Amino acid sequence: MSFADVDSGYARDAFNLLMPLSVGSELHTAVILDFFAFLASVAAHAKLNGFNGQRLARIAGWYAFDIRGTAEGFVDGYAKWEK
Repeated sequence: MSFADVDSGYARDAFNLLMPLSVGSELHTAVILDFFAFLASVAAHAKLNGFNGQRLARIAGWYAFDIRGTAEGFVDGYAKWEK
């Protein structure tokens, strides 16, 4: 039996089921799910487009948290996001 044959017993679409419960509107849910679908698509073609995990996470983080390029590292970026 391989690792791929083992089922966790959790819903395979748990993210899609739980995400709408944590946001305020259907529109917000759609934006979040589309954003993650876009990231998955970019990550799937990492060898062709040159976006490794670190680079993709950095760019996605700037976009998702609307940081304007003034952050001085993680602590400052997190403090701005927390506001």
